[in-house]
Amino acid sequence: NVTGVQTCALPISRLSTNHFLTSENEFSFNALTNGDKHQAPNGLKGALTRFRVMAIIMGCTSLALWFIDLPTKFWAKGVHEHLAFIGIIHGLLYPIYVIAAFFYCLKAGRNFLSTIIFILAGTLPVLSFLAEKRALREFNSRYN
Repeated sequence: NVTGVQTCALPISRLSTNHFLTSENEFSFNALTNGDKHQAPNGLKGALTRFRVMAIIMGCTSLALWFIDLPTKFWAKGVHEHLAFIGIIHGLLYPIYVIAAFFYCLKAGRNFLSTIIFILAGTLPVLSFLAEKRALREFNSRYN
């Protein structure tokens, strides 16, 4: 078996040739795939999707927290009571972001420092967007 390449079983009746038969009723794509392509590890694409969704949500709530909620807390006291939910939402969603970032880094095989940076990216307004872009770019360059 070639590592990193999936095998797909199709019935012989759907094949026009039996050149790639591996057993009596299986067709192997091993001979058809490019050996240079790498298959994404199990669960990495799902972990990336969850991380991307949470990074975008955290980026938006962090922007709202830093540029709407906090300024009104100090300069518009009467308005701040109506916007206090922004900080609450951000605080409730941050642990979910941490879990998504941790599992993405775990599946992607990132080192400890990189994992900490990805987790802390949810605390600064623009950094979570940059982390999401970097994760997607690295995934696409490695597996697509």
